[in-house]
Amino acid sequence: YRYIAMGVLYIFLAIVLAGYCFAISYGYSYLGMSYVVPGYALMITSIVILFFTFLKTNGILFSTRDYDMLTAFPIKTRTIIASKFLSMYINNLAFAVVVMVPMAVGYEMWNGFNAGTVVFWFLGILFAPLLPDNSRHCGNGNISHWRRL
Repeated sequence: YRYIAMGVLYIFLAIVLAGYCFAISYGYSYLGMSYVVPGYALMITSIVILFFTFLKTNGILFSTRDYDMLTAFPIKTRTIIASKFLSMYINNLAFAVVVMVPMAVGYEMWNGFNAGTVVFWFLGILFAPLLPDNSRHCGNGNISHWRRL
């Protein structure tokens, strides 16, 4: 019963968030500031994904109880880590879709549907979850580089 209630709550929150993002996109376009919408969508998505990635990374990558069991199987460690990063990417991609698709619809309603902008939005949705991840890795790499000096 509890899992069903949480699922319904997540769906409700996703619908509210999508409506809010559509309203922002529609409002900016109505005010003649539609050129702001793509950057705003990418910024909102990246900041929220960065925040939640910092919260989830410890539990998904480091505090897992299944790592010892998985390393006992004939699976490369690289594959295990890649699967954990893939699960984080899929979770972040779901958030990017909930935010960026309504904003894309609001943007396209005012500017007219164009194949170039649709491709731009599609690529933005696919790569938006990777931006915070890469910035986090670059930061960790720079810190570890300075520790060696």
